[in-house]
Amino acid sequence: MVNIAVCYENKEDLYYMAKVIYNSFKNKGHNIELDVFYESERIMKSYDNTECIYDIIFVGVNMATNNGVKLAEHVRKKDSKVILIFLGTINEDIVEIFKYKPFRFIRKDHINKDIDEAISRITEELQEKNEYFYFKTKYEKIRVRTEDIVYLEISNRKLKIKTMNNCYISNLRKLKDIAEKLKDKNFVKIHRGCLVNVKYIKSISKQNIILYDAEELIASRYRIGDIEMAFGI
Repeated sequence: MVNIAVCYENKEDLYYMAKVIYNSFKNKGHNIELDVFYESERIMKSYDNTECIYDIIFVGVNMATNNGVKLAEHVRKKDSKVILIFLGTINEDIVEIFKYKPFRFIRKDHINKDIDEAISRITEELQEKNEYFYFKTKYEKIRVRTEDIVYLEISNRKLKIKTMNNCYISNLRKLKDIAEKLKDKNFVKIHRGCLVNVKYIKSISKQNIILYDAEELIASRYRIGDIEMAFGI
């Protein structure tokens, strides 16, 4: 499933472009969900409340109000990996958007042609970037990028999922099954109830591992060898 948002201030243009984008992805065989917004503030509020909302955001560039640029800036601070694609007309101020690392610029008046050319590259990009871990909390269904998970730990018969920005509690209990799913994703088991993403490990001692955020986790002395091997020692 590819989650897409389209944000454009003019409602008539918004729904036309959203229809073209939706049909183009469907015709290429993609399973997608698409949300439309004519107020950029709504997407920004969504990103303030959670993470990894969308895989792709099509952002309208309106230099008169600057809302598209503000949205891109806000989203980039929350999510460095989301694919940003700008929609609009080319003018001399367009250089302003490139500081937010857009994937592509699609010309509003050539959207049918430009979107088809973009989808093949988008597909390659998504396959490289987006592998997700799905779980439920007491109140909602969550997905996070696997690479953004710092560690998973069983505590009091519940699963703690720590990411760079949040900490979740899930009713998932079988760490063995999770470990199997993540066995090729750079995770190492530091004790019976904890899996850690190696890229967030700063250092290793005889009894602990220290993460880059300075948090310390207890490691089993029987697993130190496996941890050091995964760490590259």
